[in-house]
Amino acid sequence: MAKTDPKKLADALKKIALFNGLSPTQLRVTLGHCHAQQFEAGTVVCQQGGASDEMHILVSGKLAVLEDNVRVASIIPVDSVGEMGVITGHARSATVEAVEPSHVLTIEKVKLDSVLRAQRDLKNRIFANIINILSEKLVRDNVRMRDFLSTRTRFESSSERMKRELDAAVQLLGERGLEEEEARKLIEDKADSDTPMVLIVAAEPEGRELLSRGLCRYRVVEAEHGEEALEVLKTQQAKVVLSDIHLPKMDGLALLKQLRADYPKLPVVAVSAYGDTVDLSDSDFNAILEKPVALDEVRKVVDDLATG
Repeated sequence: MAKTDPKKLADALKKIALFNGLSPTQLRVTLGHCHAQQFEAGTVVCQQGGASDEMHILVSGKLAVLEDNVRVASIIPVDSVGEMGVITGHARSATVEAVEPSHVLTIEKVKLDSVLRAQRDLKNRIFANIINILSEKLVRDNVRMRDFLSTRTRFESSSERMKRELDAAVQLLGERGLEEEEARKLIEDKADSDTPMVLIVAAEPEGRELLSRGLCRYRVVEAEHGEEALEVLKTQQAKVVLSDIHLPKMDGLALLKQLRADYPKLPVVAVSAYGDTVDLSDSDFNAILEKPVALDEVRKVVDDLATG
């Protein structure tokens, strides 16, 4: 990492909630226990469930927070990772990866503990900051819980009404001579035919599941490889195709070529992993999503292409 002006680094520390209100001397003491690190794109900075033995302050670049391999948040300069863990000693609650080449300042827990033991005023300031951080988090969590309960209540009410309407429709069809099972299937088939379909092509079931999580408003159909995807499209019409690049039997680029020949107007999105050696810069994909994908990004890309 290129040498950075200590004053700029001290200014960066001031922006971290844990170090809010520290004097210039205290900031210099803290900075003296930091060391610089550089992470290339795709590097795991910390692993979910791992020991909280250090915290990181992002100086430049971008990091992604992952839970169960889904990107749930992004970290941009100047922000920190793992500060509560080094204080509480709790295991990492999420995995953090570098999205692009990133420079960080790292403070090891043992060194921070040593500073806190030696500097009582510094310790008191940091612990006061922890109380403020937790208080703000509690307020935010309470607001989110209130919103969640309100949304769930509306959803349950809507679901109950839809169930009553479905039962009424089945009853009416029964009065016209249809058996209940036949009537329900007729309604379900109609609902499926009216819902836009998205085809997800990925070799691993987990990969297909992750991509489908953000697409609840669509009917998602899955395929393990390009040949299976083409078979699906012979009988079903897709609004958008999401495809991994590396697939068995027929890879993503070969699938794209065939789709362009058979369905020239069908939008096709590539899902590319970090460190992928395949050059997609000259490809004819409508969009490219890089793993780990964020669900809101998947939803936005599909919505734009499906309605475009």
